[in-house]
Amino acid sequence: MEITNKIVKSFNCAIEGLSYILRTQRNFRIHFLFAIFIILLGLYFGVDSHDFMLIVILIFFVLVTEIFNTCIELVTDMVSETYHPIAKIIKDISAGAVLLASSIAAIVGYIIFVNHLETPLEMGINYIKGVSSHITILVFILALSFSIIIKLILHKGKPLLGGMPSVHSAVAFAMWGAIIFISHSGLLTAIGFLLALMVAQSRVAGKIHSIPEVVAGAVLGILLSIVLFQIFM
Repeated sequence: MEITNKIVKSFNCAIEGLSYILRTQRNFRIHFLFAIFIILLGLYFGVDSHDFMLIVILIFFVLVTEIFNTCIELVTDMVSETYHPIAKIIKDISAGAVLLASSIAAIVGYIIFVNHLETPLEMGINYIKGVSSHITILVFILALSFSIIIKLILHKGKPLLGGMPSVHSAVAFAMWGAIIFISHSGLLTAIGFLLALMVAQSRVAGKIHSIPEVVAGAVLGILLSIVLFQIFM
């Protein structure tokens, strides 16, 4: 009886731990909901048992990594109550492990699901060429990614705060470039430019970026939108 009570208590503790993570950790909730969606997608496409087993393993791998990331953050906060650069590095490395696990899962998931899609990758690219909304999304993703990568290479500022180039300006002016190619309207183009300019100005006014950093971001965004729309349209 005592052994049974200990087992029940252990299960209760484990469930309470999972409940805590679901209630307090936004990223874990996102991963959890996405995991449910992927499993349902696998059932819908009729993925074979071996691939489905691999999907489930990768899903739990990502979730467990996120759990350990939360544990490391809590322990680090408990040990170091004030800001410490090493504590920040520990948290960053832990978060990087989650990003790596998620990236691996995404790559494997794509390889498995691409064969079950109605159109192969080549047809998908041809479809993107004729749909401006998809190109706009691609411009947004690349403007965001390229500007962050440049920051990491130059070691200037944080990914979304300060440094060369301005991510916000890159995205804002990339969207303005997309408006030019999509709308063919002088009024919408002018409004888009003013909005992008306001974003850039707010970064300078808030002393988050310098004028060269904002200009560099704007140039990057505009060039990306021009190149992508010229390629795909």
